[in-house]
Amino acid sequence: LSALLPVDSMVLHWPVISIDDERASKFLHGNPNDVSDKSLKVSSDQPIRVYRQSDQLFIGIAQLDGQNRLIPKRVIRCEF
Repeated sequence: LSALLPVDSMVLHWPVISIDDERASKFLHGNPNDVSDKSLKVSSDQPIRVYRQSDQLFIGIAQLDGQNRLIPKRVIRCEF
């Protein structure tokens, strides 16, 4: 197993956002989330890495829409 790379290793150059557990649960079910992080400056077509804030678990890839909502594009369940 030591030869395996982390799931997010190929997208480490993308912008990142960490979301709280409640928003992470919505995200993991494919639901959009309002983004209160105004420091996240990305265009609507730029993919974003998404992590759960409580344990920094990579949970997927998203994009921002015109209303500053985080739209899930790929959801990754990495829990055992």
